[in-house]
Amino acid sequence: EDGTVTAAIPAPPAVAKVGDKEYTTLEAAFAALNETNHTLTLIDGSKWDANTPVYYNGNFYANMDAAVEAANTANTTEPARIYCHPGASITGGHTNLKTSVTIFGNGASMASSWEPTVEYEGENYHTLKKAVQHTIYNLGKAGFWGGRHSDYQVDLTMIDCKDAHEIVINTGNGNGITNITVKGCTFDGTKSSGSASVYSKFSGTVTIEDCEFKNVPVPVNINVKTDADTT
Repeated sequence: EDGTVTAAIPAPPAVAKVGDKEYTTLEAAFAALNETNHTLTLIDGSKWDANTPVYYNGNFYANMDAAVEAANTANTTEPARIYCHPGASITGGHTNLKTSVTIFGNGASMASSWEPTVEYEGENYHTLKKAVQHTIYNLGKAGFWGGRHSDYQVDLTMIDCKDAHEIVINTGNGNGITNITVKGCTFDGTKSSGSASVYSKFSGTVTIEDCEFKNVPVPVNINVKTDADTT
């Protein structure tokens, strides 16, 4: 033997975990999120500046509107994956949703009730140019708002969102199918600046499971103009 000593190189420390699995980079943890394991836990908070609590496609943003607008510009075929800093309070307004998005809230909450626009006619709003799927996981005070002015299908899903704002799709004369799925969410009329309800007047399916409504006079209002399925 030549006396050489080989020292083991320690593994880099974990910065986040999804479920029980730890990851050494935020990007690896982001990629692991899915419809089953949809919440990230930070282990090393220094790796994500709380002043830029929204991440999309390699960039950190100070608010939700900027991240969604970047996704709209990219206009990818697959849903844009947007990630929120766990526990953060995030600002945002009537953000236009022009492309499909999946938002992993990670237990963050909007600073005030947030209702991105599905479709709406008028200045500063938009009409869809393609079918879209919007999914929000575990983001407080989130919701959807707008109408239907195109014939493209829209799928809206909210999972495990606490103190949800509302899902109101009630204007326009578009013929596009609107499917709504809400699971494990809570709605409280005293904590929302809107109706804290689910309301649609367009054809499609409405599925509501394991949700709680408090202080909401009409929790669910399905007022379709043609035949629709509800669950």
